[in-house]
Amino acid sequence: HAHGWLHLDLKPQNIMIDRKQHVTVIDIGIAQRKNQDGTAVASGDGTHAFMAPEQRAGALVDDRADVFALAGTLYRLVSQHNPIAATNEPSVVGTRLDEVQDLALRAILKKGMAPVAADRYSSAAQLAEALRGWEQQQR
Repeated sequence: HAHGWLHLDLKPQNIMIDRKQHVTVIDIGIAQRKNQDGTAVASGDGTHAFMAPEQRAGALVDDRADVFALAGTLYRLVSQHNPIAATNEPSVVGTRLDEVQDLALRAILKKGMAPVAADRYSSAAQLAEALRGWEQQQR
């Protein structure tokens, strides 16, 4: 994001971790350059199970679309369920959040996958900060 791009297809399969724990995001085929205001018009392409509602609608997107997908990836890792059910209805986003037993982690995921972009973390850095705070509480 800091380099002016939106990935728009973040999902577990596109995040690689090597033996030294270095993270690489792959598959930038539908990535879009952000306009000067930090937005882009979504093409509607991507992996529907991890796509923010505004992206699925082909509307204006910003960093929060990738935040949704990143939080959805974490949701998938902890719940074994995709954040969007096969129906692609916004009402089913994170419907199994109650399966996440840790209430603090559940709150982070809920905010990261909020159906309305304005209710989400505004950046991946904010999501990471929330996760670091949660991690500190686990120690």
